[in-house]
Amino acid sequence: MSTDVQSTRDTRIHWPSLVRHYRVSKGFKQAALADELGVTQTMVSRWEAGLADPSARIQAKLFDRFWETNYAVSRDTWRIQLRRHPAAVAVFDPEGRFLAVSRGTERLIGRPESALIGESVMSVFSGDLAMVFDDLCRAGFFEGRVVFAESAARLQLAEPGEDARPVHSHGLYRPVFMSDQDIYLLASLAVISRDACTALRARLGGMTMIRKAL
Repeated sequence: MSTDVQSTRDTRIHWPSLVRHYRVSKGFKQAALADELGVTQTMVSRWEAGLADPSARIQAKLFDRFWETNYAVSRDTWRIQLRRHPAAVAVFDPEGRFLAVSRGTERLIGRPESALIGESVMSVFSGDLAMVFDDLCRAGFFEGRVVFAESAARLQLAEPGEDARPVHSHGLYRPVFMSDQDIYLLASLAVISRDACTALRARLGGMTMIRKAL
């Protein structure tokens, strides 16, 4: 998978959100997180208050801790497993470009991974998904401000040789913390009926529900 792409968005990590996200996800008090990271509670408090950023060593450690909390395999093995996944799963960079796709995504879109890597989500889908992606960006997803998001979106999928066809989807979105301290978007989409999409929007209170770290 090629990840040699540069983002033009402002994706500087918001460390207060990211530190608190990790601490709360582990059920830690500030003192417990300080002990795990080998720093003082005062330092953790300063990070969460936005008065200081963690050192480069602590930043790398936090990204590794996020990974270990969410995945039982290495990052390289995870990418291989994702490609084999039967469900529609994809990874996007801050510009909305495909970095990895599953077999389920290939079937959903009707194009092989080789034709999707580097392509923009907006060039593959039309409909609501572009607005969902913009909502996530505005919420600071790639800065570490978002814990989880969910959507009820209507898409247009253009398959080779066919007219665009409407699809209603249930989307789940989580951040992926990479070793180079980039945050990518892991998206899982399930095709649902129009009635189910309408009911889901009512439950979410709109097209997109975003849970933020702070």
